[in-house]
Amino acid sequence: MRLVRGLTLALLAFWLTPGAVSAELKDTLEELSGRDAPSFNDAQFFDPSGPGGESLTGKVLLVNFWATWCPPCIEELPSIQQTRESFSRDNFEVVAVNAGETPADIEAFLPTLPVSLTFPIVLDQRLTVYADWQVRPLPTTFLVDRHGVIRYQAIGPRDFASDNIRSIIQGLIDE
Repeated sequence: MRLVRGLTLALLAFWLTPGAVSAELKDTLEELSGRDAPSFNDAQFFDPSGPGGESLTGKVLLVNFWATWCPPCIEELPSIQQTRESFSRDNFEVVAVNAGETPADIEAFLPTLPVSLTFPIVLDQRLTVYADWQVRPLPTTFLVDRHGVIRYQAIGPRDFASDNIRSIIQGLIDE
């Protein structure tokens, strides 16, 4: 069973990851015409900051799809944490959707990061959330407005703490 899981993750890594770790994180997002964001109602949350489950309704969301075996995903996590810390949780939240790994995988991985993650993590072991959001490569990130509409996406790693991306987030908060 462990061999099958390992082969599955290796195939996912090949198919999902857009390439080698970038020399520099980009600070751009692709603007979308907008579609309703799928819900997280049936998702299992693994919250590194302790008890979670607070409502995400009415907040601007940064929804990041990632995995511990994806170097570009790991590269952008510190900037996502920095961005989360710079906005009020009344208006903005980060949700990180882990693609196909177990709680034990995530628990073992988190202490290896240079920052502590304090945003909720969705466990998507069966990749149903991944499919609902129509994600293919990792990392992929969406910005969702207060009304639940996907407004921006980023395929590949980004510097979410950049002035450009923070300005986009602030614009969505101000709407």
